[in-house]
Amino acid sequence: MEEQILPATEQQFTTAHSVIGAQRPHRSRTIYRRTQGIAAMFAVVTRADMAGVMTLPAVAAFAVAWWQSGQLNGLALFFTLLGVLATALGMNALVEYGDSRRSANEAASPREGLVTGALLIERNRVAATTARNLALLLLSISAICALWLTLLAGWPMLFFMGLMILLALTFAASPIHYGYRGWGVGELGLFVAFGLLPVVGAFYVQTHTLTWLPFWVSIPFGLLLVMASLAFNLMFYRRDWRIRKRTLVVELGPPRALDFSVVLLVVAFAAFLPIITLARLPLVTLIVLAALPLPLGAVGRLHRDDITVDECLPYYNAIMGAILLTTSLLGVALWVDKVF
Repeated sequence: MEEQILPATEQQFTTAHSVIGAQRPHRSRTIYRRTQGIAAMFAVVTRADMAGVMTLPAVAAFAVAWWQSGQLNGLALFFTLLGVLATALGMNALVEYGDSRRSANEAASPREGLVTGALLIERNRVAATTARNLALLLLSISAICALWLTLLAGWPMLFFMGLMILLALTFAASPIHYGYRGWGVGELGLFVAFGLLPVVGAFYVQTHTLTWLPFWVSIPFGLLLVMASLAFNLMFYRRDWRIRKRTLVVELGPPRALDFSVVLLVVAFAAFLPIITLARLPLVTLIVLAALPLPLGAVGRLHRDDITVDECLPYYNAIMGAILLTTSLLGVALWVDKVF
């Protein structure tokens, strides 16, 4: 029944929405440099680049905690970052596994010309059970890290890390898979799981105190992560629509989703202005605004009403680079204020 209605629905889709690269030929390409070899396929299935960026809010939290307390617990730093990274890798692998299951029939297969973890699974280059077991293994590693952090800093870390793991697991795993349900629920879960919780948890494990400081700091980083997710989903809007994966891009359509991501970008960087006052961060922290032109320039090169995959890739990379640059500039600013 579902396969029979796809062609008619596809015709409505191409006339009612902007189509990302629907009428343009694609050569097979990937976000990553290589897809040959175990390490390369691991990077594709787990979206390793995205997972690394999802760990950066916790890095920023450690910088803020060190700036305030003057101390840095290396063991707590290691287990926190490992736990957040393993959670991000595991969640991404679960998403790719879930996407491959949803697009198992030919009519819903990806047509963006990009090599993804889901496509590797569909073409049997990676076994579906391998991707699923890899995700569960990574989430188990993060659970072990959560237990170690509980021993080091007490039960609040079990709450922060445990809730993060739970949100990551249920993002794509049945029967909840809230990341597929629309209304921005998946993006909100991403904000909480990898913006709010890691920042508050990383700050607590270092200072053993809970203040408003990590909460304020988590806001811009969480918004930037949501923006990175929107940029990624822009590249796969057509596939996600076909498999009924109701991301915010699918619900809004590419033009409005792009407008919304620009709003998030402005709000994220503008938030540093009141945060400096509310959290009493040094004025030199304003140097983070130097990262703003990177994604803004990428946005300016997009054709709003006809966004192609070739345009989305630099845009996605620019946002990832902006998050890395923002984290680095924040760390440098706090170090300069602390040392000098």
